[in-house]
Formats: sequence, structure tokens, C-alpha cells
Amino acid sequence: MHQHDARVEYADLYVRLSVVRDGKTAIERQTADCRAWADSQGLVVRATHVDRGRSGYKDVSREGFDAAKAAVTSGAVRTLIVWKLDRLSRKGAAEVGPLLDEFDQVGGRLVCVMDKLDSSLPADRLAIASLSEWARAESATQGERIRHAKQYLRDQGRWIGGQPPYGLRIDPDSGRLAPDADTSVIARLIADEALAGRPLVQIAKMLNEHGVPSPRGGLWQVGSLSQLLKAPAFAGLLPETEAVWDEERGRRKYTGVVKPLSGSGVRGIGRRG
Repeated sequence: MHQHDARVEYADLYVRLSVVRDGKTAIERQTADCRAWADSQGLVVRATHVDRGRSGYKDVSREGFDAAKAAVTSGAVRTLIVWKLDRLSRKGAAEVGPLLDEFDQVGGRLVCVMDKLDSSLPADRLAIASLSEWARAESATQGERIRHAKQYLRDQGRWIGGQPPYGLRIDPDSGRLAPDADTSVIARLIADEALAGRPLVQIAKMLNEHGVPSPRGGLWQVGSLSQLLKAPAFAGLLPETEAVWDEERGRRKYTGVVKPLSGSGVRGIGRRG
């Protein structure tokens, strides 16, 4: 088993990005800045804990966060380094406060490089508590703005669900779904055959025998047909995510619902009448 040199002070890094993308707060940039700070302080980086595509605000599991916290509370390292406090958490003092208390109990500390804060300093600890609440409020406000914007687009019949189902396209002028001139006839045929009770394996065979390419090119499969027929927009419905309050757990939970497309003029290829 590898033994640490008692003369060396070790530190761990924690880096996070809620959306995987390039840019100034990318994982690589965070890691480089944190390592540079550690080097300037004579600290040796023992491990880097990473959460890619994980929110610091929503109630989602973060293995990197849990491992980084355990590294300090277990005494494996004394220092946890983050790029900015909002990379560690956006849940406010409710999460950051208890974490700092646990670090204090074992003589550990949190360092936020870009914020220039060190939790082992009383004045900085107070600043960390205030900054954590600011990060939480910012996330809540941003989330509300995004929800309002999406709801407005939905009310206008605009499509915001990514790639539309086979047989439909996004009208470049209105942003609404419209039949695709090249594939809507085939999509209508698929819907009619399925509604008539024809097995999907037979529908796939028919399409392949007539040389009709699947949405990704190549042959049609039962799975691709099943996925298409289950798509809400294929039936003239709009998928949405709604937040509801979970009384048992005392927090919000998210659930998927579907509602009729409004104002788009598209009844859905798989919908009769």
C-alpha cells in the first residue's frame, strides 16, 4: 500500500460543470488554475474529483462531490481546492455550512481560488457563507427565467424539444412543427398501419422491402418504429417537465407530462381526425 510522505502536505481538487461544453469554466481550465494555486502554496495534489454535467443546485447525486468531501473528513487530505465556490455548491448555506463544520472538526479547510477565500480564516468563512447564498439565489432566479421563457415558447406553439420526430420538421419562420415534405407521407403510413394493428416487425419489413431509409439511414428496426410511435409530438402532444412538491421528502421533484400542441396547426401524424 502506498504511503504518503509525512513531510508533504496534500490537497484534493473538486471541479464541476453542469453543462458539458468548452469555455473559460471548462473542467480543464478549472483544474489548471487549481493546480497552479496548489503549486504556489507548496501543496501536492493527491486527487482530482470531477462531476461532469451535474447541477450544483438540483437534488442530483454527485459522486465527485461526495468523494471530495470524504477526502477531507476522513483525514486523507487537509485542503480541498475548488475553482469558485459555485462550482462546489449552489444550494446555499444549507449545504455549505454543514460541510465547513465537518471540515473544522478534522482541521480541514476549503479554498476557493478565484474567490480568494480560505475557510480556515474567520473573515473568509463568513464571506463563504454569504457567497453560497448568493449562488443559490442566482440559480433559483436563472431557473425561473428559463422556465418562463420555455413556457412562453410553448404557449406560442414553438417546438423546443430538440430533434422533431420523423415526418415533422421545424418551420424556420414560426419555429413551430410542420409536416416534412419528404417524410410525412411515410410517417402517416406507419401510423395508419400501427393503428390498424399491424405488427411492427411487418411494418419494418414492408419499409425495408420498398427501400425506405430509416431516420438515421439504413434499415428500419422494430425498436426505431416503437420509439417513433411513442414520441408525444408524433401524436400531436408537447412533452414538458413540471416541478411538483414532494411532501414526503420535503423537496421538489420533476415529472414529465404531455399536453396538446397549441397554435402550431399540427395535429400530429399519428393522430386521426
